[in-house]
Amino acid sequence: MSTDLKTLTLSLTLLMGLGSSCLGTEVGNPEDDGEVTLQLQGVSELPGALSLNNGVTLDEVWLSIRDTQLWTTSNGRADKCNGPKLTLTQEHSYAELISAQELPSPISAPVEATSYCKLKLKLATPDANEQLPEGVPPAARDYTIIIQGKRADKVPFELRVRDQRILWFEPMQEAGFTLSSGRNPLLIGLQLSSWFDVDALNALEPGEDGSILIDSDGPRSVFIKDFLMRFRRSAGLYQDANADDQLQASEHKLAQGSDEDED
Repeated sequence: MSTDLKTLTLSLTLLMGLGSSCLGTEVGNPEDDGEVTLQLQGVSELPGALSLNNGVTLDEVWLSIRDTQLWTTSNGRADKCNGPKLTLTQEHSYAELISAQELPSPISAPVEATSYCKLKLKLATPDANEQLPEGVPPAARDYTIIIQGKRADKVPFELRVRDQRILWFEPMQEAGFTLSSGRNPLLIGLQLSSWFDVDALNALEPGEDGSILIDSDGPRSVFIKDFLMRFRRSAGLYQDANADDQLQASEHKLAQGSDEDED
């Protein structure tokens, strides 16, 4: 896999005997429960920044994750995705892709061994009374995606997305994907080099301070709209066959990021 690809690691370990542990779910308490942990992993060996093959350098990429859900299949068909939903977390988690941080801690929740037809990550800003974990930038109060980087000509830019966003993963197979008993490590891979229309980025004029601000509230909304489409399409859910938390070219893709952006 390219070093332009960063991964969120969904390490699902199915355990017996969790009983009535606090499932945030409409599934109920299944016979075989498990635990799902969401953390960040990267494949780049570059310290502090990631240089993409399109000339762009990314210094920080922050995502504000509010809600994570798995949707179960109905009658074994992913196209009938109206089975019970399993809420993994409704708490806030802040992920920084370049340095592989997840604050305040990786997401952990019980999970059922069954077939699933969708994975949903909801990006949203925190409530007014929520305190940001140490290390999260203050702008995360108002923006769900914050990216700081440089163009190939070294002009710095910052991209900020304010609105709530849903990242859906649709299964590659009609029957969806199955989590079996035992450990089921999954990886969410994000192909960063596909996020930007480089010609459009290079055409943006810097401000008086020599930097470029791309804000969803500003006049560059067309660039933001194109970025969000690319962001969703860049994501894939993979089975980590050798459980090494690293995405290899041979590993099986379970689901693809969708253009859908509705709850």
